Amino acid sequence: MGVKGLTTYIAKHAKNILIPYELHDCNLVIDGDNLIHQLFRDMCRTVNCAFGGDYDIFYTQVCRFFMLLQKCKITSFVLLDGGNEKYRLQTVHTRLKSKIAAIRHLNPNQPQQNVVVPILLREVFVRALQDMGVHVMRCLFEADEEVANLAKRLNCPVLSYDSDFYIYNVLYIPFVSLTLKVYRKLVQRNGNQEIQAERCSMKAKKRNKKQELHLCP
Repeated sequence: MGVKGLTTYIAKHAKNILIPYELHDCNLVIDGDNLIHQLFRDMCRTVNCAFGGDYDIFYTQVCRFFMLLQKCKITSFVLLDGGNEKYRLQTVHTRLKSKIAAIRHLNPNQPQQNVVVPILLREVFVRALQDMGVHVMRCLFEADEEVANLAKRLNCPVLSYDSDFYIYNVLYIPFVSLTLKVYRKLVQRNGNQEIQAERCSMKAKKRNKKQELHLCP
């Protein structure tokens, strides 16, 4: 459901609140439904999504994202929402009405201001994960609490963009703070030998730019 206003507040005070974190050689629990929306939104910046679908492009987008994580030796566990509990039905109904209203105003000749998620996008997402060999699970109901519990059990970060995770007492990485590139960084110097490790980096990690060697292709 999210905490109203919390994401905006933290975004304004990110330098004072968020701690830089390098993501590599670890497990990662991912809020699947949120990731679907974020990846599709990023895709719509370069693709006109007014026609719906573009499932082949989205499939490629998902595979590239998890290939990036695998390069950094990250084992992903993706959890998806299941059914809706009774207290959420009104919220679901309201969101569906908003979605229908947005569809009515789609215009292929203009940039899309509102992202309308195609109906089969989740199925394409799951197929991409299965083809990539990524662990994917569907919860009985809303996945947020299960995501937090699994992250605590594995002692690993959570990747999402839901303000709920700021208050779940887990190591939370907001999706928008993640740099979707792989960095090679010098981690050990032994005489003339240099050992490098590949890792994802957060946008907030500016102070270590001088230590980054170069971007991987």
